[in-house]
Amino acid sequence: MQFVYFLVIFGAVVWLIFGWLVRGFIHLMGINPELGVAWLLLGWIPPVFALVLSRITLEFFVATSQTSRDTASALAVLERMEIKKDS
Repeated sequence: MQFVYFLVIFGAVVWLIFGWLVRGFIHLMGINPELGVAWLLLGWIPPVFALVLSRITLEFFVATSQTSRDTASALAVLERMEIKKDS
């Protein structure tokens, strides 16, 4: 699971570097520097939002799998108790 976390964080960092910083400096040096300033001030929001949503999704998947595993083990214990009770 840590590998998936690493991939998500790595993707967000790449998105921040190339989608935010590089694009912001390209706009600053280009025809419309106001857009570059606005992009540098506000362009970090989508990658951080995506990182938060992906983290929430991964935590949900982990919690769901742990719940199903715990439910299966609890069911096995209950079945063993039922068998011992009948004997």
